[in-house]
Amino acid sequence: MGQGSSRGSGSGGPLAELPAKGVRKVYRSALVVALGGFLFGFDTGVVSGALLFFRHEFGLSSFQQGSVVSVLLIGAMFGALGAGRVADRIGRRRTLMLEGLIFVVGTVLAVTAQGYGSLMLARVVLGLAAGGASATVPIYLSELSPAEIRGRILGLNQLMITVGILGAYLVNLTFSSTENWRAMFGFGLVPATLLVLGALFFLPESPQWLIVQGRTDQARRQIARVTNEERANRLIRLVQGGGSEDDESSRRDDGGARNEGNGADTSATHGGDGSSGGNGRGGDGSSGGDGKGSKAESPAGGATRLPPAGVRCSRARCGRR
Repeated sequence: MGQGSSRGSGSGGPLAELPAKGVRKVYRSALVVALGGFLFGFDTGVVSGALLFFRHEFGLSSFQQGSVVSVLLIGAMFGALGAGRVADRIGRRRTLMLEGLIFVVGTVLAVTAQGYGSLMLARVVLGLAAGGASATVPIYLSELSPAEIRGRILGLNQLMITVGILGAYLVNLTFSSTENWRAMFGFGLVPATLLVLGALFFLPESPQWLIVQGRTDQARRQIARVTNEERANRLIRLVQGGGSEDDESSRRDDGGARNEGNGADTSATHGGDGSSGGNGRGGDGSSGGDGKGSKAESPAGGATRLPPAGVRCSRARCGRR
C-alpha cells in the first residue's frame, strides 16, 4: 500500500500491505487478550511465595502443601477441555470475559480463605480460569491478527505467561517482609479486572467466528479496519469455503517459489560469507552477481537468506511443521 502503510512504498516486507493504523489496532487488542496469559503465569507462580506463610497459619502437612500447589493443574485440565466448546458457542470475546470473571472469583476465594478446604477450592477455580485462558487466548489472537504478523502476535501469549510468573515473584518479594500472603493473591485482581473490562468494552469479536455465525457484514467491517475491503471480501469467501488466509498465502508462496526456483542453484550456503548460488549454474554455488533474489525480508524486517527453492516449495505446501 502507499501512504499510511506500516512501511514505506517499495520497501517490501510482510507488513507492506497493512495500514499502520490497523497494525496498531491489532497490537492493542492482542495486549488485552494476552492478559489471560499473564494471569496464567501469575497464578502459577504466586503460590510459591504465599505457601511459605499460609502453611504455618493453617498448619498444613507436606501432602496438603503439595496439593494446594498442584490442584491448580487439575482445574486447568478441565478448563482447557471445556473452553473450546464454550468459545464456539458464545464467541471468543465473551469466553475470555467469562474466564476473567472466574479469575476474579478464584482470587477473592483465595484472599478470603480460612483453611485448607477453602484454599483448595480457590485454587481449583483459578485453575479452571487458567486452563480456559490457555486454550482461548491463542485461538483469539490468531483469529484477530493478519497472516503477516500472526507469528509475533501469538508469541505475545507466551511472553505474557513468563511476565506473569516474573510479576508473581516480584509481588511475593514485595509482601514477604510483612508475611501478607493474602495480598500476594489479591494482586491478581488487578489484571483480572482489566481483562474483564477490556473484553467488555474494548475487544472486537473474532472475525472468523462472526463469519461462521453468518454475521458477514460485521466481520467485513472489522477486517476492513485492519486491512481493506477487498481483502475482507476475499477472506470471507475463504472461510465460507472452508479455507483460511494461511491456505491462500501458502498457495501464493508455492507458486512464487516455483517461479523463483527455475534455474536456481539449490546448493545450501553456510557461514554467511555472501555466496548465493543465484546464477543458475550447478557449479560451486558462488555468485558473481549482486545476489538479487537471494534475500527476503524476515517477519521482523531483517534480511535473511532464502532456503533452496525445493525447501521453499515443500514448506509452502506442507506448512512449518
